Amino acid sequence: MPPRCGFSFTDEFSKYIVPVLKTDLEKKISRHWQPQDYGDIRTIDEAIKTYKLAAYCALIKKEKKLTIAGLYLRTAWLYRKINQSDQERRFINLATHEYIESYLSDDFKGTSMSETKLLYLIAELLRRQDKVDEAVKYLSKVIEKQHLSTEPKIVEMAKERWYEMRESFKEQKRNNPA
Repeated sequence: MPPRCGFSFTDEFSKYIVPVLKTDLEKKISRHWQPQDYGDIRTIDEAIKTYKLAAYCALIKKEKKLTIAGLYLRTAWLYRKINQSDQERRFINLATHEYIESYLSDDFKGTSMSETKLLYLIAELLRRQDKVDEAVKYLSKVIEKQHLSTEPKIVEMAKERWYEMRESFKEQKRNNPA
């Protein structure tokens, strides 16, 4: 029998639902829900729907920004798989925003995501959106805090990416002198 409430979640969701938020979930989702069963192997379209639903539930339930960002990023990957680049970009933008909010609010603390990983992930997502200046800022934070990190491989990747971006910038300057 398909689930009747429409609530979608991941293992990263907190177990407790504040009563007022439970009421919000019921008003915004359950009352409008047409029973569907996503319990079997899913198509990509079904997977996209479940990730979007989980993200919506996470927003209503006020889950960690980190959790919401992860749902958006997985949605972007699925859109990439079916060559819907506009939607992929949209969800990468949403994920980047939530990851930055997670970093700024420290809501990633106490999770399996380290500050080093988070900063590198933000930088990489910004780079893929051609937001080079912002990406460099986050890569620089990884490098600045390398003495605090227990993840030398990520620090090394950040240094390599920073160097690649610097070389690319120099090449552009040589080819397009102002």
